[in-house]
Formats: sequence, structure tokens, C-alpha cells
Amino acid sequence: MIITEKKIASVTMCYAAFFVACAASATEDAPTGPKSTEDLGSLLDHGPWTVHERGYELPPEADPNIVDPAGLAEPTIKVERTQLAGRIFAPGSDQKSASDPRPLPLVVILHGGRETCSVELGDGWPRVEPTDHLGFDQDCPEGMFEAPHWRGFDRLARLLASHGFVVVSINANRSIGRRAARPEEDLGHINRRAFLIFKTLEQLHAWDRDGVPMSAWRREEIQARGVNNPSTPLPVLRHRIDFNQVGLVGHSRGGDAVLRTAEFQSELRTESPMPHRGHHWFNAMYRTNFQAVVRIAASGFGDGVSSFLSMPNTALLTLIAGCDGSSSMFDSTRTHRLFANVTNPARTADSRDKAVFAMWGANHDFFNETWQNSDTTDTCGGDQPALWTQEGKTRQLGELAPELIEQILSSVEDPETREASRRAYNEGFRVSKSRNREVQTKLGAAVIASFVRAHVGNGSPALAQIFDPRFPLPPSLATFAGSISREHRALDQERVVWPRREGRIQPRPGSRVAPLHEFSSDARRLFIGTRLKKKTSELMILPSSNSFAERLTWEGAAGSFDLPLATEVAPNELLYVTLTRRELCAPEQDPCRPPPVRTQLRWVYPDGTTSKPLLPNPLELRARVAPSYWSIQGNDARWRSLVYDSAVTTVTPNAEGQLPTTLRFEFDGKGSAILGDVWLRPPGL
Repeated sequence: MIITEKKIASVTMCYAAFFVACAASATEDAPTGPKSTEDLGSLLDHGPWTVHERGYELPPEADPNIVDPAGLAEPTIKVERTQLAGRIFAPGSDQKSASDPRPLPLVVILHGGRETCSVELGDGWPRVEPTDHLGFDQDCPEGMFEAPHWRGFDRLARLLASHGFVVVSINANRSIGRRAARPEEDLGHINRRAFLIFKTLEQLHAWDRDGVPMSAWRREEIQARGVNNPSTPLPVLRHRIDFNQVGLVGHSRGGDAVLRTAEFQSELRTESPMPHRGHHWFNAMYRTNFQAVVRIAASGFGDGVSSFLSMPNTALLTLIAGCDGSSSMFDSTRTHRLFANVTNPARTADSRDKAVFAMWGANHDFFNETWQNSDTTDTCGGDQPALWTQEGKTRQLGELAPELIEQILSSVEDPETREASRRAYNEGFRVSKSRNREVQTKLGAAVIASFVRAHVGNGSPALAQIFDPRFPLPPSLATFAGSISREHRALDQERVVWPRREGRIQPRPGSRVAPLHEFSSDARRLFIGTRLKKKTSELMILPSSNSFAERLTWEGAAGSFDLPLATEVAPNELLYVTLTRRELCAPEQDPCRPPPVRTQLRWVYPDGTTSKPLLPNPLELRARVAPSYWSIQGNDARWRSLVYDSAVTTVTPNAEGQLPTTLRFEFDGKGSAILGDVWLRPPGL
């Protein structure tokens, strides 16, 4: 088999240039609101710093605190040693640093879990990772090389470094590279990844104190294939890092690990018992302050270990890929719901933003620039066109590279295992050619960098407006206005209107309301007898204690509902409403794309008068993810977690000076809607 270099085609179309000229103004579908206080400009423009970068790699060592954290190690994954490795990006020691000698904020990035050996298939096919042979005592099979997973965020890292951040991208390949073999073992796997972040932070503390020894630098020009390895001066770290200003960014299971890292720190600062509390690299957590956590298409494993979360000093961004084939249940939104839960006693002290940013049409893989093979076809299902383009038909790896498969299987001694693996390569390892991957990669880098710059260090707080639906998307993102959903919480400043224990939503004639237990984040349907695909299945709904959503349905082409505010409101207060849509289609209805439902809001005053429409443009609710709303595991099916669109308006009196007492919802279009949270926020916040 001939291995050739994969040449990434240049990206064309207006999508690829959305950072420059083709998105010069917001579209009509963009959320409306106050103008931004500053020109956000092109979100991918580099800052004033030069960027120095180089790989690092320390010798592997035995560390039982990572190998078996808290006794949660997975018996199917044997890890006897671990290693600190990765790449450091730092602002250069130049005129800028001389004029501003203050320590710099730090960002730590952790990639997702995937097999650790890559191969170039050639002929336009993507690079793939078919095996996990890489270890401390063995290299990848002949013709393959170490998968450069940790290099997939170089674009993001260079962008942040150019704006004055020290960035460390961890290479977890040899330490804790792939995912757990069984779902029930994933929590232990996520704990290990979190502890690897702990250990990296402790090493960074040492390097900031003493400098990085020459022996730690890694010549990635030789070892990291398939990525650009620029020649720059060595990064200078001594006395350069401000550990009170740290951000964590993680993709997939890396997204799970960065949340666990922040959770562990929160628990460490309490009296709750923690395993290995006295271990030296745990001490780094007492000397590190996490200002922001970004979770990119996180799997959701390990989420919600506690009933509620308390990270009052940490901003959180949950980045959702709408066409995600790996984290397709949107489970990472459960954490956002726990923070915002009306019964969470910690919410009133939470002073940092918690946001969900959904990119409809994005897949799981293309946030990482080295993950070239999509886990989803470009037919996303529902009303969300893919951001990339698939060329030709999907094929199986066993069909494309049979010699490679036999080479990989030659080391498998057990015949049954070897045959099962061969079947998996021939029937379950899809490979597809894709164009325009960079659209998602660039969009993701722009969004993530903006959140980090807004919340870590003393950077650019105006960038936080990108995540608040009160504000229109900046021109550089407005091209994607119809493909982005936003939800933004400032919990310590909010007064909850809905959900609440007293009062109900009042359907007007021809409409009705029902609790939406089956779509809540942790509700399950128990199968009795046959499976879901058989029409004779009998289903029993198990309601969730955290189910607050309401399903609003109506007859005909329009419906309306009244929500009594049950609280006094003040002029110019901001009202936030979250809504989404789910329509169950027949199995043969593919794709499932019912027409959008247009939503408008009005105030109702004590004298019975109503306001003019509150939204300059009605909010369009699209059935983006139909029909795959559930995941079947044995006799249990769990509904996909909800992702909301947001509408924002202002409290205004009527001509008589009366303040509203009711919020009216008016829906135009056949179907239904799901109402999430409704809350008030002070004006000008």
C-alpha cells in the first residue's frame, strides 16, 4: 500500500471567507438588540504578540494517582505509566513583552479520545486512525505514525498566544489516549484525564519558577507528521504565567475532563473528602484559579456526578455540534441545566457567565483540525444543512485498505477476536471524502477564542456579547445566524419567572399544555415487551424530578398561550425566554423537515390591553434534529437533551403607565413548541 501526503483542498465559497468581506452585515435572521460597544472586527485577526512554539516531552513514569484514581480505573484499560507531553505556545520575548512585563494568563487544551495511530490513505481520502498500538514500549505499525491529536487546535492556540496567552496543548496519546471500553467505565477514564491536567499544571508551576530544561523540548519536526511545524525561538516560560488567570478548553472526552478538573478544584476547596489530597500535583489546584471552562462537543460522561454544581468564579461555555455523530444526545447540556436549575442553592452566588452556543450543521470531528474523517454524513437530519460537503459515497476502511487491516490484525492471536475486529473494519469503519472542513474549524476557533478572551485575564469583555442573545451576532458570524442558537445565564443577577411551583401556563382556545417529562435531560422510557421500532411496543414514561419544560401544542396553523408573571416587574428590565421544537416524524419520513414555527411575544397589561409585537423579527423554531430523539441501550431509551433558542425583550409600560402582568406567546405555523426557562435580568447588565 502506497502512503501519500494528504493535500487539503483550499476552501472556497462565501462560507470560507466569513471572517472578512462576505459577511459585512448581519442578516435579517440575526438576533436583534443593542449595538455592540466596540467594533468586534474579524475574530480571527491575530493580536500584537509574536508567537513562539515548541513541543515538550518528559520521560514516562509510574504514577498510581493517575493510573488508578480513587480506585476508579477501568480493568479493560491497563495503564502502568503516564507521561507529560504536548506543545507550548507563548507570546514572544519581544518589544511588546518588554513594555508589559506582567505575567500572562494561561490556557490548557486537552484533545478528545481516539485511536493513537494514523495512516494517510491517499487519493483524496482523509487521514484515519484505525488502531491503538502506540505505547511506551511500542510504536505504531509500519506505514503508520502517531496520531497528532494534540496538534488539532494549533490555529486556536496561535490565535490566543498572539493576544497574550500562554497556551499548552496536552498530548494524552501514550498516557490516556482512547476512550473506555465500556460505558460504565467512562467516569474512571474521565477522572484519569482530569488528573493528567492536574499533573501538567504542577509541572507548569515548576517551569514557571525554574524555567524549562532543554531536555524537555521535543523535536516535533521529526515526530509529528501531517501538521505544520514552524521553526520559532523556544517559548520562554520563567516568571511568565499568572496562575490566577487560567482557562481550560477540552474537546469530546477532553471536554468532560476539563469540567471534572474544575469540579475537583471546587471540592478541594471544601471540607469534602478527596482521594490523594496530599499528593504533590494536587497542590497545584490550591495555587490555580480557573476563570473559564470551554467544553467542545463534550460526550457528557461523568456529568452530573453531584445533584448541583457550584463553580461561582468560573465561566462555562458549552459548545454544541448539531450534526454530532459521537455526542449526538447533547448530554453536555445537562451540566448547564444543573447550574441554572431553579432549585440549585448555589445559583444565587454564581457570578460568572454560563452559556450554550449551538452550531447547527457542525459535526463532532472538525473542531480538531487533524480529525479529517467525519463521524457523520453531510445529511444531518432535520432542518440543519451541514457546514461541510461530502464528496461521493461513504466506503468502509476494510474495502479501501485491506492490506492495512490484515497488517493490523496480524498481531491479534485469538481467532475470534481477530475475526470480530475484521468485521468491524469491513462493516463499521466508515470513511468519506469531505470538502470545506475549515469552515467549521475556523468558526469554532473564533467562538472559543472569543469566550476565552472575554473571561480569562484582563482581555476583551465586550466579546462576551457574542454569547448573549440580547446582542446581534457580529458581522464575522452573522453569515451563520440561522445556524446558531444561544442561551446565556448570569445566574446571580436573574429573577426566575418560569419554572415555578405556583401558577401555570394558560392555553388560549384551541391550545393545550402538558409537562414534557419525556424530553427532559435525564428522563428515560422503559421498554415493556418489544422494542421501539416495532409498532406494538408498549412504553411507560418515567418522569424526571428535574423536568420543568412544557410542551405547547395547538390545533390548526396558530396557537397562543399566556404566562402570568407572578412577580412585580420594573421598567426596562430584560426578559429572556428559551424555546425549542421537537416534532416526531414517521420512520419513512426522511429527511424530517417540517416547516418552521414562527414565534412572537406580547405583553398583557392589567386593563386587558396588549402591546405591539415585542420581537422585531419573529423567532423561528426549526425541527433541527428530528427524528433521532432517543438512544436505545438494552431495554432502556433516553431522550436527547434539549437545546434552546432564545428571545430577549424589554419590560415596557402601556399608554396608561401600567406594567405588564402576563407574557403572551403567539405561534404561527403547524406543529408545537417546548418552553424552557423564562427569567428577568436588570437593565444594562
